[in-house]
Amino acid sequence: MMMNYTSRLEELDRILRTLYEEEFEKYCAAFSSNLEFTSFIRMIVEKLASAIQLRVLHEYYSIDHVFYKDEDIIKQNAHTWSMPPHSLWLKHFRIIMEHENHLEGRSGGYQEVSHLMVTNADAKVLVGYGNNYDNYDFYAIDYQAIMRELDYEPQPILFIGEYSPFFNSPRAALLRLESYIISKKSIRKFNDKINDWETISIN
Repeated sequence: MMMNYTSRLEELDRILRTLYEEEFEKYCAAFSSNLEFTSFIRMIVEKLASAIQLRVLHEYYSIDHVFYKDEDIIKQNAHTWSMPPHSLWLKHFRIIMEHENHLEGRSGGYQEVSHLMVTNADAKVLVGYGNNYDNYDFYAIDYQAIMRELDYEPQPILFIGEYSPFFNSPRAALLRLESYIISKKSIRKFNDKINDWETISIN
């Protein structure tokens, strides 16, 4: 993807939203179970990798999902070490993605953002579900507070907050997601009504 960093995050958000829409029945069926929802997210990640023509590893060095290209694989041509059988080591992460079923848990979103910030990658994504507030603005502001304490400019992070499927009629369920691009200087939120990104107040 030959585009600047923020545009890359916007494009990832667009693709992920499309995939959620396409698989919405499975989303509804899986949402009530942590195990099933984790499997659903893994399926979405596989489809994302296919859509952007990258490969993906799951649970790679404590990162939920790592996207890479074949050229990022470390070849077994060194004289001082030998790679274990069936192992795959990478020298470059194209995208890293964390998913958290409970953003406010002990190892929830705050920890995941910290983990993403200190890991090198071309793009960083956090997706998760939280139930403490009416929207995800509070989470985004909380996560940005970590960045604002730094004496350097970290890469922005795409954060997508998930909602339990809701119904506008007895038979029709609707998908609702909230997306943010969090940087040290600003938080931009996707506005479904105008189909564009807007800066939100952090006061």
